[in-house]
Amino acid sequence: MGDSTQRKVKFVEHFTEVQNETKSLGIPPVGAEGRYSSHGALARQPVRGGDEKGVEFHGDTSVPLRSFCSLSVNGFAVAFPSLGEGTISSMRKRDVFALAVSLAVVCGSAGAAQPRASDKNPAGMKSGFVTATDGVKIHYIEEGQTFVTQAAEVGNPLPSGTKATKGEVARTARHHGVSILFVPGWAMPAWIYQQQLDGLSKTRRVVAMDPRSQGESTRTTEGLYPAQMARDIHSVVEQLHLAPVVIVGWSMGVVETLAYVDQFGTGDVAGLVLIDNAAGGTLPGEEKFQLDMLKNILEQRKETTEYFVRKIQFHKPQPEDFVLKVIASANTVPTSDAVALLVGAFTADYRPTLAKIDVPVMICAAKPGVDYERISAMQKAIKSAQLVDFEGDGHALFVDDPEKFNQEMEDFLPDLK
Repeated sequence: MGDSTQRKVKFVEHFTEVQNETKSLGIPPVGAEGRYSSHGALARQPVRGGDEKGVEFHGDTSVPLRSFCSLSVNGFAVAFPSLGEGTISSMRKRDVFALAVSLAVVCGSAGAAQPRASDKNPAGMKSGFVTATDGVKIHYIEEGQTFVTQAAEVGNPLPSGTKATKGEVARTARHHGVSILFVPGWAMPAWIYQQQLDGLSKTRRVVAMDPRSQGESTRTTEGLYPAQMARDIHSVVEQLHLAPVVIVGWSMGVVETLAYVDQFGTGDVAGLVLIDNAAGGTLPGEEKFQLDMLKNILEQRKETTEYFVRKIQFHKPQPEDFVLKVIASANTVPTSDAVALLVGAFTADYRPTLAKIDVPVMICAAKPGVDYERISAMQKAIKSAQLVDFEGDGHALFVDDPEKFNQEMEDFLPDLK
């Protein structure tokens, strides 16, 4: 008997046990068709927002003229007709737990061949996809949560840290904490920011995205230029409700971040962090360097990628398994896509956008660096920008010196409104 057949037999056996459990609780039997039956359904689809540690109850009125309740276990849901108000709450905890355990077995059997992305993530990390304007799926990972401070009104307790003055009525506006969105550079994955996700997510929500054709996002030959990549950033900000957000762009991500400001302004942006790249534009004689780089990628992809990671990205020792993982991830980007991404960046020029930026900006630059002069010059072109030098670090300065970078971020964030 094959594995698939065994799973189906095991599923049916366990499903029968669940039917017996639900019957003993006075709940009509559920159907195993994967759709709503006359009595209910086993929805063999992942449930967003499920609690991985336990059981979550939901109310569902999406079916006309019938009220359903659903029970989510390990990311799967079982829906059944409500037997009246308070059906779930009226069950004994022991019965609910027994039902949950049975359902967990069934859901585990049904989903065994389809491991979820969250199964691979470190503890506390979530992952998922948003849909870009052209249908491309953009993958993201995140840690932490958004913190909201309630308004201090008459009769309500003051927010933590607020001190009332005698004879005065203290009032403060409702405050929504900032989120952080990290945008990686050319051919790099979201998880290269792992030390930032871990270190900065204690008191805020931190998200890192895989740009299109990179990491776990959709491989596509279309939209591999800064203006579309900016629309992808906007899709992430909008669909994940990250505003007010601090967008952190690194390398090619700097150009894409500036393209975002050029198209969408700074209405949802609390601040910008631009890491080790200029705003675009080409200097006299630079075309030869760019063409040589494209030629090397086309003809010697693996060797060029390895040199780029080992010699350009990192100037300080990194664990060999980590370096190899970065190289392997970069090489999953199809060569044609890798070239197209660079062509899009090489031909972009967002220097005129710098004067339009009206939010605080932190510019981080590796020093000495090939492009240090142009990067540092952006400080003068942006109204409220600060420049932070990272002496002796590579292009991926947040990897070479994560403690310094994270501390600079912590110092920058409190000043943002």
